[in-house]
Amino acid sequence: MSPGCRHLKMQELTDRQKKLLLLIVRDYIDTAQPVGSQRLVEQYKLEMSSATIRNEMAALTEMGFLRQPHTSAGRVPSEDGYRHFVTQLMHQVELPEATQHTISHQFYQARPEIEQWMTLAASVLSQQSQAISLVTAPHADKARFKHVELISTQGRQVLMVMVTMGGEVSQQILSLSEPVSQEKLSGAAARLNQVYGGRNLDEIISQAARSDALEVDISLLVIHDMRRINERITGQLYLDGLTNVLAEPEFNASDDARRALRLLEERSLLHDLLARTILH
Repeated sequence: MSPGCRHLKMQELTDRQKKLLLLIVRDYIDTAQPVGSQRLVEQYKLEMSSATIRNEMAALTEMGFLRQPHTSAGRVPSEDGYRHFVTQLMHQVELPEATQHTISHQFYQARPEIEQWMTLAASVLSQQSQAISLVTAPHADKARFKHVELISTQGRQVLMVMVTMGGEVSQQILSLSEPVSQEKLSGAAARLNQVYGGRNLDEIISQAARSDALEVDISLLVIHDMRRINERITGQLYLDGLTNVLAEPEFNASDDARRALRLLEERSLLHDLLARTILH
């Protein structure tokens, strides 16, 4: 369904249909069982008949917000139903002030390192939502060069350390044709930092050194690393709260639990799913 059609269908929902969709989504989240009209009447004391509810559920199904697993079953939310529930029917609620202070204190005590903050963020989210949390580190659409350092190690080997504006760090060992002094290495790094500072991959390629042999070799490594960083659409994944998910009624069946575990443990698949989500 296109975004335009989905928006039009949202506008067509009556107050009664919105209320029923809200109840059906919440009930299905709680029980993981298809929701029937009789259950809605009895569970939520609705002042309407089962026949009226069935008609409204049929209309919501026709609009794509519900689906029916099989003919004799009740209804379950569709992807559009969940989306409408999250964007239109859920009310925003602020965390209690005491909880906000606790979270702020946790981040204050954490070391100022992105890995520490992402791990803590995943933990806090899973605790507060009682669900699984999936956090990715901030990652720019295109990496921008910050600076490079060249360090003489032994003989003809040189360690190159490159840092991007987003905090990505890469290290490589370069084997030169002949030994080069640290003074010359530092001079080459200073010149490249001045030319490449703040530039993205395309700009670096257009400005790449072409005269000095050492700077040409370093530029090629910089371009290689920048290209590799750009290919990583998402950063490292941080997961927490797996036990929260496995406690849900959907996972009473061991096969479902095993499939969920395999998905969460397969980081490359999660990276691919996130990349496609971000791109679309």
